Amino acid sequence: MKNRIWIDGCFDLFHFGHANALRQAKGLGGTLICGINSFDDIYKNKGIPVFTDEEREEIVKSCRWVDEVVSKVPYSPSVELIKKFNCDYAVHGDDLACDENGVDVYAETKALGLFKEIGRTKNISTTEIVGRLLLQEKKITVQNQQSTEESLFYKNMKEIFKLPCKKKKALWYLLMVYLICTMRDTVKLLRMPRKTEIISLWDL
Repeated sequence: MKNRIWIDGCFDLFHFGHANALRQAKGLGGTLICGINSFDDIYKNKGIPVFTDEEREEIVKSCRWVDEVVSKVPYSPSVELIKKFNCDYAVHGDDLACDENGVDVYAETKALGLFKEIGRTKNISTTEIVGRLLLQEKKITVQNQQSTEESLFYKNMKEIFKLPCKKKKALWYLLMVYLICTMRDTVKLLRMPRKTEIISLWDL
């Protein structure tokens, strides 16, 4: 009888590191059951996720190494949860996963010998991707009266992004600022043209 393997995570901004973890877990043999942490639990333990529960679930379902998906699971998987889905053991990377109180979320499964470790993919994580977005430099060319104001706005944002993150949730707060800035640009595209602007075919 083949093993049933449990792996769970946030899987927010799904990237190669996530895929590699699922590949390694599947490589242990048997059926891979993947739990998707709930929005509320992620917010409580790590910060606000970018994708919704449904979006993250659909992304993981599309991964070739995943056999079954369980949505909205707790951030700290209990032995009862793993047994509920008839899994033989839980799998996680070699990086320590802690809850909001700094407790290893896999402590219980490790103590009972129901845990197997896989290698974590280096130099890639959701936090690292968010950091890339936050530190992107937006080049602004002085073309109209608003250019000076916009340059100052983005310069101030860039300085904020460089501040040290003393708390885990600080980076996610900065992401919200980044998204607000993006929305600001989008709204500008929807404004009515000025009298000095010419509407032409390239605007259609």
